[in-house]
Amino acid sequence: MPDDEVLDMVASWLRETAARLPPARSATGAFATEAFIARAAASGGTVDDRGAATLDALCKKVEVVRRVCIAYAADLAGVVDRSPVTGDHAMALCGVYLAAAAARRDPKLLNTAMKMLDGCLKEPSPEAPSCLRQWAGRLLDAWPWPAAAGNEALPQ
Repeated sequence: MPDDEVLDMVASWLRETAARLPPARSATGAFATEAFIARAAASGGTVDDRGAATLDALCKKVEVVRRVCIAYAADLAGVVDRSPVTGDHAMALCGVYLAAAAARRDPKLLNTAMKMLDGCLKEPSPEAPSCLRQWAGRLLDAWPWPAAAGNEALPQ
């Protein structure tokens, strides 16, 4: 697993980023995506089981729809407001995915972060900070990939 230094750097960056995020736009009676991202970033990317389930649901928005909107239905199935989150919120979300992937050892969250860094989002389509790319690379290099079946005898 990645060293604590990387996790500390990501968490610190997230807290600093949360302090600079524009105010979350309201979503009365709906899931407010920017508010969720701001809270998760302010916590340094630490999410409970409910937050992890929300991140999992947002994976589909990132990877399939390729757009993260400011408001969804409470179950995140339907879009309430199609306006995209800000680019800053999108990159904070990417950092949250990195931190949560490492803390929870969840390859799906890591995969979503990597796709965001590769520019999969149509809206918003922010430029990823180089620090996120570096931390993602270190996390990927340290990931505990399982040995492929039948390849246990291959030389390392």
